[in-house]
Amino acid sequence: MKKAICGILIFALVLGLCSCGERENSSSDSSSSENYPEHQYLTNDAVDFNYDTMLRLDIPEVGLENLFIREKTALTQIESETYGEVYLLGDDRWGRRTMPSAHYLAVVTDGKLIVKDIFELAAYSGKLYLNDCDGDGDNEITVQETVAMTGGAGQYLSRVFDFKSGEINEVFTSRVDGWIVDTGFTGEIMKNKKLKIKNRFTGFSKIINFSDIENEDYFNWWYDENGEIIPRDIMVDSFFEFIPVDIDGDGVFEIKGKQYVSLIGHANGIGAAISYFSYNNEKGKFEIIKSDFETFK
Repeated sequence: MKKAICGILIFALVLGLCSCGERENSSSDSSSSENYPEHQYLTNDAVDFNYDTMLRLDIPEVGLENLFIREKTALTQIESETYGEVYLLGDDRWGRRTMPSAHYLAVVTDGKLIVKDIFELAAYSGKLYLNDCDGDGDNEITVQETVAMTGGAGQYLSRVFDFKSGEINEVFTSRVDGWIVDTGFTGEIMKNKKLKIKNRFTGFSKIINFSDIENEDYFNWWYDENGEIIPRDIMVDSFFEFIPVDIDGDGVFEIKGKQYVSLIGHANGIGAAISYFSYNNEKGKFEIIKSDFETFK
């Protein structure tokens, strides 16, 4: 009886081993039939990083080489019934480890790569925002670049692009004919150490009191020896912030831009001029709909 039981157990064991072997062979055959590459195992977990050669890509089909990825977005709706990923690609051809760089905007969608050369000024950094700014249900592409690191809060180039019919089109730029776009802000020195900030586009005005400044020499730039006002306007820089915000909660984004404002030289920063841009579909352009001023004091 014991011999019979042992025989049954041995038979079951052999049968199980054969079955496992068949499953392994079947799994192996299935994997090889799909032609999947094997898992890549690390040969080292830390190495010296070379900014010029590592984590780089070439796109010879469009004539670009040795680029790096400055920014990449997740899959998002960029046109009606069209989804894609947006890349901000950098070419640091000046040899300074990603800055300064020339930038290219790229969209990957439906098995295609669409690239636009957006280089105007060498950029030290770049940021992407994707938001619906014109109310058509898909996302526009806001690009904020730092183009200089001196003067006030630095200097910036702010733009908005729209992807339509397989093309990337610029719909807003903060640089018009080589100058910063006019946002309508002016300053007026008043008596009693006050300054009025005004905006001619929106009618905004705000009076700032500087009487808490103890250094009386500061006001030699404001008033002459007879106490009369010396006319002087404010200096308004580029947008150190340019961020989509939905100020009225309707799902369509406005853009909030903040500009460094100075009075007596760049070092004399007195505050930030704030503009809210809204896209006017009838006119096909962004317009300033609201202004504000934020003091640094």
